[in-house]
Amino acid sequence: TSLTPWDADVKSMCQCYQKIVLIPRPDYASRFLLFKELILRHGGRCSNTRPQFSGQDLRWVHTRSYHTAVKHVLTERRVQQLHRKPLTALEFVTPLARIDPSTRKRKSNLRRFMTRLPWVKSDS
Repeated sequence: TSLTPWDADVKSMCQCYQKIVLIPRPDYASRFLLFKELILRHGGRCSNTRPQFSGQDLRWVHTRSYHTAVKHVLTERRVQQLHRKPLTALEFVTPLARIDPSTRKRKSNLRRFMTRLPWVKSDS
């Protein structure tokens, strides 16, 4: 996997791989479920209310970045404090703010890269 597959040598990649899988970014409901599952998996507790940090303003965040943010916030010490001090959306702001956003330039680079692959059919 790579953040910049367009930097790869297309000819060599095509000799090695016959297909690629492009996974779209999660929608709002999927991000909410992803955050909830990651929090629970790392020992946290979730309320039924939708957290502010899973909103539309974070659609630029890579999925693996959610995992990184949850791991950063839910340390062993923080998990032990959950019964006294519940999790808040503000605790996730700092780790999420440090993430390199997915930009339009990256999207256009990926689109251009995909059209160079011989097995990708053009939509136009």
